[in-house]
Amino acid sequence: MKSFDFGRCALSSCIVAAMLAGCGGSQAPIGAPGALPHGAAIAVHAGHPVAHPTSLFFYSPRPLKFTVRQTGYYGRFTMSDSGCYMIASVSPNSAKGPRATFKVTPIETASGGVCVVSVADAQGYTANVIVSNPGY
Repeated sequence: MKSFDFGRCALSSCIVAAMLAGCGGSQAPIGAPGALPHGAAIAVHAGHPVAHPTSLFFYSPRPLKFTVRQTGYYGRFTMSDSGCYMIASVSPNSAKGPRATFKVTPIETASGGVCVVSVADAQGYTANVIVSNPGY
């Protein structure tokens, strides 16, 4: 009977060790200085620029806007719209983070088209916005 108790104890110890390993160590208590809300930890960990919205569709010749955000980034975002020739123009060419707004103006054309506007941070991480101009 002694060996059975030892086996049960060993099994319980393995289960507890596996559960603790999955926890990732100690965490700051809720509300403690430096503690982050659950959703904020994901945003800080990502560290990449994010565009909103991620696509623009023109129904009229009026300009539309999109915003790029990157948590904790205070450098410059650089915009590239090289594939948007004869579809749309974007301004400004660069803007300071962590949040920047870009204006997209459709180019009046009968054929229209689709292109991608890329906004990059200083490390080369990009956020892309699909621009659709149906032509008019």
